[in-house]
Amino acid sequence: MANVPPKDKRFESGEIVFWCHQCGHEYSVHYGIVDEQYKFDVYIDYLAPRERRRIYSDYVKGVPIDEFDTEQRFHKLPKNWSYDTKLFEIKQDPLTQEEINFKLDINKPETLKEAYDKGFLVKRAKIFHGSIESEITKDGWRIHKGYPQDWGINRTPNYTTVTCSKVYRTYDEAQKEVDEHIEEYKR
Repeated sequence: MANVPPKDKRFESGEIVFWCHQCGHEYSVHYGIVDEQYKFDVYIDYLAPRERRRIYSDYVKGVPIDEFDTEQRFHKLPKNWSYDTKLFEIKQDPLTQEEINFKLDINKPETLKEAYDKGFLVKRAKIFHGSIESEITKDGWRIHKGYPQDWGINRTPNYTTVTCSKVYRTYDEAQKEVDEHIEEYKR
């Protein structure tokens, strides 16, 4: 059975994994959650802290940024408005007491999985990476959700694909590969 990865290199959907990431001549350990495995490739979603930002204005009362959609209706500009007038604010929710007390240990994948299951960590794709701006026209103003023109080029990836032989179940295994690459680079 040459076309099947060894048993220790088969990963289940939802499993926390680590791998050696290379960017130029720099190496680091990255981690994520397995989406799927096709033969020798493992599709992994990056994880990030949950979204805590909310939008506030006279018309928007604390809508979570990931649930917010560009306002359809324009509003009248406030009296004495100028271009430096703040029309909305973005605030962060504080961490919950449970999040503060949670002991995350990168060396223990089960704590990463627990943080994911509790919603403290989410798939990076769920985080809004664009910008929130005031759109001002002759009709008034509204809050606009936008993305930079180079959005597809310079953004941080939400997932990656790694050959199963380079995916590890522990941080230490991935760190060992990082150390080997660094030693080879120094040599």
